[in-house]
Amino acid sequence: MRLLILFLCVGLIACSPSVKGESDDTGDTTTDTGTDTGTDDTGTEDTTDTGTEDTTDTGDDTTGDDCPAGFATPGAGFDQGDKMTDLTLNNCAKESQSASALLCKPETKLLLLSFGAGWCGPCREEQPILQEFYTKYGSCGLEIVTILAEQNEPGSPATSAFCDEWTAEYSLTFGVWTDPLSDYWTDFMGAGGALPVVVLTTPDWTIQYKHTGSIDPNLETVIKGLLPGCP
Repeated sequence: MRLLILFLCVGLIACSPSVKGESDDTGDTTTDTGTDTGTDDTGTEDTTDTGTEDTTDTGDDTTGDDCPAGFATPGAGFDQGDKMTDLTLNNCAKESQSASALLCKPETKLLLLSFGAGWCGPCREEQPILQEFYTKYGSCGLEIVTILAEQNEPGSPATSAFCDEWTAEYSLTFGVWTDPLSDYWTDFMGAGGALPVVVLTTPDWTIQYKHTGSIDPNLETVIKGLLPGCP
């Protein structure tokens, strides 16, 4: 009988470590799974890869601030035959505008820029004519912008209020921008030039036509020649 009891006790003691060992293995497995899934695989890698790659790819799709990929890029010129420089100025509402935003629109076929001032008589005489051109050829892809550097006296920088007055006086429906620091005005006018300065530029940024002084009586013919298919 004593031998039987001793045998049972030894058996129970021998089985105890085996049960404990199984509990430890299961606990370790649970701990490892929680760490691997929550931190290393899912949390860190996916967030980093997505955030970096998407931002970079989007930025590379453009060739400039305003032009999508595939459009021509501006040059640095001011004279006929040059690749024209881009212009960034404010409109009458003090909103930033650019030549590229106009030239890169799919519907734009030709951009006319007229540089002038309030004290310039020919500049004033030109405005109703430009409005007539815009009414006739705007649907064919003609964009027009008058750029004012000065008000009614030389040396008086154009303001947004003067810009508004100019637009209202001639009932203009095209853009009017201000260049109060003459950032572009003097470069397009050149040494010994006269106002107004009229420039015609195509979407490839080539200055196709430039004229200084009183409006060219052949300007409409030139515009029609650069707008093929326009009646």
